[in-house]
Amino acid sequence: MELRVKSPGVTPGYWRRDDLTSEVFDEDGFLRTGDALDFADAGNREAGFRYDGRLAEDFKLATGTWVRVGALRSYLMTRLTPELRDVVITGENRDYIAVLGIPSIPEIVDDNDALARLRVKLTALAAIAGGSAQRVLRFAFLTDKLSIDTGELTDKGVVSQRTILRRHALLIETLYADEPANHVICLRPCFEKRTRS
Repeated sequence: MELRVKSPGVTPGYWRRDDLTSEVFDEDGFLRTGDALDFADAGNREAGFRYDGRLAEDFKLATGTWVRVGALRSYLMTRLTPELRDVVITGENRDYIAVLGIPSIPEIVDDNDALARLRVKLTALAAIAGGSAQRVLRFAFLTDKLSIDTGELTDKGVVSQRTILRRHALLIETLYADEPANHVICLRPCFEKRTRS
């Protein structure tokens, strides 16, 4: 669910910009925040809500299946620490999900034991995933230092998924290559190679 707000403390819109106002306010005058919420305790509305990511980050796989990026990111981060500091989810209009992992420390990238632990964790998660919207099939480290100046990090230090996806498009292509590079962890064959007749 999207958090939408309407109160005397919220601006009624942009000054002399009806076009912008109509983009961020719904037909009832509520400000669309773009933040997704879910019930803190399923079935108990009185327990309140919890933050569930940004709607703008969500995408569809080529199959039409929606991937809830915020929820998947949170799920992965509870299971891929201490090796990773954060993850960036990819897969829009692709057949499967892949992940760019932001290492907790730079040395992790060259640590064979840490790589082996990550492979075991990712393989276990793929085996119990409830469907393609939760199953990560490929992984690579994002080794470039992220920057506020480029928009990859917000001023609060939060990773901007969309900016990283845009700025590191070539790295993402290596995740989906027919024959992935050595630095890509491929958990299993991701698709059948098509032969031309």
